[in-house]
Amino acid sequence: MSRSLRLPTFLGIALIAILAAVILLALTTVAFNSRPALANGSILVYTGNSPFSSAYTEFGNAAGKTIVTNVNLPADLSPFDCVVLPANQTAFDTNQKATLSGYINGGGRIVAQADNNAFPAAIATMNDLAAALGSGLSVVPALIDTGFNTTTNIDSSSFTVGVSSIRYAATSEVAVSGAAESLVRTKGGTTFIGADSIGSGVFFLLGDFNVLSDQSDSGYIIQDNGALAANMCGGPSTTPTPTSTSTPTSTPTPAVPAATATPAPTATATPTAPTAAPAVLAATATPAPTATAVLGVTQLPSTGGEPAGGSSALAWLALAIGALIVTSGGLALAYQRRRVR
Repeated sequence: MSRSLRLPTFLGIALIAILAAVILLALTTVAFNSRPALANGSILVYTGNSPFSSAYTEFGNAAGKTIVTNVNLPADLSPFDCVVLPANQTAFDTNQKATLSGYINGGGRIVAQADNNAFPAAIATMNDLAAALGSGLSVVPALIDTGFNTTTNIDSSSFTVGVSSIRYAATSEVAVSGAAESLVRTKGGTTFIGADSIGSGVFFLLGDFNVLSDQSDSGYIIQDNGALAANMCGGPSTTPTPTSTSTPTSTPTPAVPAATATPAPTATATPTAPTAAPAVLAATATPAPTATAVLGVTQLPSTGGEPAGGSSALAWLALAIGALIVTSGGLALAYQRRRVR
């Protein structure tokens, strides 16, 4: 009689143990699935406020960082090395401007992109943001160089190291004033990419979204659009200013004066051809590392999170399953021994 009374007791204990293990499994699963997808070293492509383009896979590959897209602007942007604004056509509200301002003043980098005069809303949005941030950059609506073009008018800057040519299409002008600097100019010499140090961060403004998006034609393959992207969001410099910017770029500067000073003699035509040849070779050599970066990084965005976080969650899952097996086995063994008695 006493043995039969013990059976419900053992079953009750077994059920409680199994229920506890199931709850632990459920909590582990929730923690695993709800872990944040944001990770240090990533790039946020903000796809809210009516963006014109959201495809920036090549940009992330070139910078060697994970691309994270979000239709909502996170209140905390500190996990991101860079925030890309893809020609957003709806004006940012007061709270969004405050978030972006705090981010850039704290050392973040914002890549704001407009386009030609066929996109007045995007131009107005980026100019409004630039003014709110106190930048000396602004977009002047225009339609310069329709179709895809390549320019070698690269200004000396730490952000243009390794950049000898840029592919672009139908761009607006970017006006530069104050402490801001010009980075890239069209074939005709009009600035369409600029940079401005704000607080501890940097604000980039482009008059053409094709340059950095996946719609850059051969920019990431033949030209140096990838090198520019890497300098903007993956470069080693963390506190660039216009003053310090011009110092490190003194190396490439001689190449430009050399070509400028040479035209005075009649032998100008001879140096010009060799000068152009190295530029082509440099641009051709650049895609090789970019292709390597593609292989190393493309797998990261597909996870949507940090690999370390996934490993931790799986460890807890394995622990919970192990606890369930051990508990069930122990209870079954104990019950079997009592029956033998």
